[in-house]
Amino acid sequence: MRVLGLVLCLSVVTAALAAEPSNAGSHGRADERLGFLVGQWTSQNTHFASPLGPAGTSTGTTACRWDMSGWLLYESKLTIPGVGPYEARGGVTRNPRGPGYRAFSYNTLGMLVEYDGAWESETRLVFTALRTAPGRGARVLYEKRPDGSVLFASEMQRPDGGFDRYFESVMTH
Repeated sequence: MRVLGLVLCLSVVTAALAAEPSNAGSHGRADERLGFLVGQWTSQNTHFASPLGPAGTSTGTTACRWDMSGWLLYESKLTIPGVGPYEARGGVTRNPRGPGYRAFSYNTLGMLVEYDGAWESETRLVFTALRTAPGRGARVLYEKRPDGSVLFASEMQRPDGGFDRYFESVMTH
């Protein structure tokens, strides 16, 4: 019986290893197209009045780096008007079940969000939140600009299906 258990265990491990090739030390899991985000950034932020808080401006920092398994990781820090200090961390990898990317983000407001991402154009990458209540969608986008800066924006879904921007950041090196 122990031998059967050991064989079953080894079969599961072997199948898992075969299904997910190791890319340790490479950026292959997230893909080089995300390389434009790597580095230390400062940001000029615009907060639009929304259920999340009042309108205002702030500055912040974001650091993006590749980790040893090929994920693109980020850490952002800023102050939200009317709320106070805010931090968010997360990562991006290729979607293991299809095209595009899978991402996650967690923050000091106690939120954990998972996203599906895809390139909308050569310069615009959009991540749509998963597992939101019907009609309560959210998305974030990154847009490469010709001057090397990056526009980052967060948007909430309206009842008509469109999106309203509640946060916008211009990130520069």
